[in-house]
Amino acid sequence: MTRATTPRAGRWTGRALAALGGTILDALMVRGGAVDIVVLPDREIAALKARFIKKKTEPNVLSFPEPKRWPHPEVPHGRYLGEVYLNREILARSPERAAPLLLHGILHLLGYDHVKKADAARMERLEADALSKIAAPARRSGRYAQLPRRPYSNKISVYEA
Repeated sequence: MTRATTPRAGRWTGRALAALGGTILDALMVRGGAVDIVVLPDREIAALKARFIKKKTEPNVLSFPEPKRWPHPEVPHGRYLGEVYLNREILARSPERAAPLLLHGILHLLGYDHVKKADAARMERLEADALSKIAAPARRSGRYAQLPRRPYSNKISVYEA
């Protein structure tokens, strides 16, 4: 059985983003991962990006992986992967960018990078593969599919500033 997630009236709700995050982790075959998604206004995400990343690009998504052995008792059957910050204005202007941006951020939490050309190519292949898994039903219905859950389901929390 698949359920669909989609923005309501062009705006992603916390519930829809959480479902999309779970679908992405399932498409990447992650078991028991926990991710926090934080939706920030443009000005705040730009300030975060300026503080931590010196590259001059659009402030659309930032990822902060959790240190490997940091304790998280709220995740007893898995591991806390970290936080993904999304730009609220970009999601409002272009709701279709939510899945690619969130996927990109989650891949960074999983340790993927795009500093070297070979790493960038590998990350792009993973992105294309995961998006094809969740977007096939979207071409027919305009909604992303939610893949069936596994026994140790992933935990996604969404916060909005």
